[in-house]
Amino acid sequence: SASTNALHKLPKIAPKLHQLKLPKNKLSGSISLAGFPHLQILDVADNAISQITDLDRVPYLTWMSLSGNQLTEMPMLRLYFLKTLWMNRNGLT
Repeated sequence: SASTNALHKLPKIAPKLHQLKLPKNKLSGSISLAGFPHLQILDVADNAISQITDLDRVPYLTWMSLSGNQLTEMPMLRLYFLKTLWMNRNGLT
């Protein structure tokens, strides 16, 4: 976990990563998950993310927290293994 750091973008790390936990950083704008095809757990809560893209490239995702960001819309999810999704404290309507 790399929580409570000053990260401004997703780090370029091993594509075989299964967990990515970056809550309470300074991630902002649009983030892409294209480089994480084996990701199962994603925690980017409490950042300033306004858009998340390439969700179709993380087919094994089972748990995701996007809470406390600046998301106003969410793309259609076709994540068949997703069991837990946290999206509270956003601008979703």
